[in-house]
Amino acid sequence: MASAVPTTGETKTAFVIGQRPFTCERLIEALRAGDYRVERDVVLAGSGALGLIELPGGPEVALLYSAGVRLVGVMTQNRTGPVPSPAWPFEATVHEKMSMETILQVCNDVYYRHQGMRRHRRLPVALEIVVFGTDRALRTTTVNFSRGGTFVRSLNPFPPRTAVQLRLANDLAQGQLGGRVLYNIGLRGDRLERLDQPGRPVVAHPGMAVQFEPGQDEVLEGWMKVAEIFSGGEIARGE
Repeated sequence: MASAVPTTGETKTAFVIGQRPFTCERLIEALRAGDYRVERDVVLAGSGALGLIELPGGPEVALLYSAGVRLVGVMTQNRTGPVPSPAWPFEATVHEKMSMETILQVCNDVYYRHQGMRRHRRLPVALEIVVFGTDRALRTTTVNFSRGGTFVRSLNPFPPRTAVQLRLANDLAQGQLGGRVLYNIGLRGDRLERLDQPGRPVVAHPGMAVQFEPGQDEVLEGWMKVAEIFSGGEIARGE
């Protein structure tokens, strides 16, 4: 029974997005049995919550993740074999054929950031950087950083698929990282949305998501060390 899952007495918050019966009923029941406070409104959940969202997720998911939300994808398991690993920014998957105990185990693993559950450990950190595009350079800060990519604040981001180079504004010794813009979040009137897919839910930061090119392990290692030092603190301005 799900009630056998140990409780800690802390307030754990999860928000659930989706319309399928499993998402609306049994999944919420499992979370509540594990002492999660469940919200259907993302705004009420706040940062630090666990998010369970029906796959496939939209760009707003990545932005919520950057605000400290850890994400689990919800899918319908209508075939045999292992459940496929979800793509970033999801850390794990649950489906309707799982027992309540298994659902809670997966959710608690992600909530408490157990090792091995995340494809790329993503740090919320404001690194002051310069982004070089084809015709201009942009000085700004990151929202988060991982070995896979970063989200960069900007009211004037580069277009999707633009090749970019990133360097720390005041720490040239760490070298440059090459990447490509995946998508933009910008203002349309008074609303923040993904510019190539209007009508998405409101998101947290204007800017662009950048995916790093492969083959940069040594440089990434240096950047990750800087990100780990400044994660959760003030803007990392270098020496």
